[in-house]
Amino acid sequence: MKRLLIATLLGSSLLISSNTAAQQQQTIPPTLLQRIRQLLGLVQPVAAGGSRGSRKQLCLISPQVASLQQIAITPTATPTIRVIQPLNEVRIEKNGKPLWRRVASSSNAIEGFIAWPLQPLQPGEQLKLVLRPRGASGGDAARISLQAASADVLAKTNVLLKSVENNPMAWEAAMDDALQTNNQALAMVLLNARSSASSASDVSLEELIQASSCQTKP
Repeated sequence: MKRLLIATLLGSSLLISSNTAAQQQQTIPPTLLQRIRQLLGLVQPVAAGGSRGSRKQLCLISPQVASLQQIAITPTATPTIRVIQPLNEVRIEKNGKPLWRRVASSSNAIEGFIAWPLQPLQPGEQLKLVLRPRGASGGDAARISLQAASADVLAKTNVLLKSVENNPMAWEAAMDDALQTNNQALAMVLLNARSSASSASDVSLEELIQASSCQTKP
């Protein structure tokens, strides 16, 4: 009887552990992936140099920006910098003065996620993000105006990001709400949060980001 009880408890423990692991590796529902695809389809390439005649273009995923003529309002104080194409240089300026700069070497381009390299943005703070694509001349760069959202929005985003950590169900609910309310900037922040977790179950999400963003990307 005692052995049977131990075996039953052990089996229950294994079942709970298995369910927990399955929940942590839960894939994104196809319907949500479809709506994310529609969101990514809105991302348009930005011209390096800011002129229509520029041959170099960048597919900027985040911070989310509609055009170079508009200010990108970030709902997080630590926005991830993410461009699909390889870069030669990334620079952050304030009032025309550089605060941070990263330059690629001749053999290694700047690729992938770039975590926010400075102190968290203050509410309403404005900076300039300068991105130079691989192979472009020194003056051929995209310049994006970046502004932090209000203190209330920054605080709410911070709480939200903490609540979705290692919780796929919470992440799906948050992403669904962001898409329902057409909050594209927050949706991109949530995409970065999911991608940076680098789960093998999210390969489809990464493929979707690469394939659906900037349909006219070079």
